[in-house]
Amino acid sequence: MARPRADEAHACVVRSDRPTLTWMLTPDSRPHATTGILGKDLGDEYLFYDSAHERVHVLNATAREIYLLCDGRASVLDIVRRFGARFEIDDARARRDVEETIDRLHSLGLVDPA
Repeated sequence: MARPRADEAHACVVRSDRPTLTWMLTPDSRPHATTGILGKDLGDEYLFYDSAHERVHVLNATAREIYLLCDGRASVLDIVRRFGARFEIDDARARRDVEETIDRLHSLGLVDPA
């Protein structure tokens, strides 16, 4: 599998008109996948079907990596550290990419704070 580029980390390719939600994301937040949405890991992408809203969401490889780290056990700070190490990027860049991606995943209904 080709290594995803770090500059794609927060780019979620989606087909959705769901409004953006606001929530408080802190370094101690432990985001986790929501229930009720069908998902399929395709290796380089992650495909979701939200049957309640009849929406399809597709995450690129780096957004997929962040989504998979949202297991309810890892804090946002843990996710930032793992993501930064995986893609060999500085902490500030990793934090920005992770926070933007988690916020977008939340707005799509794919993750919730824990």
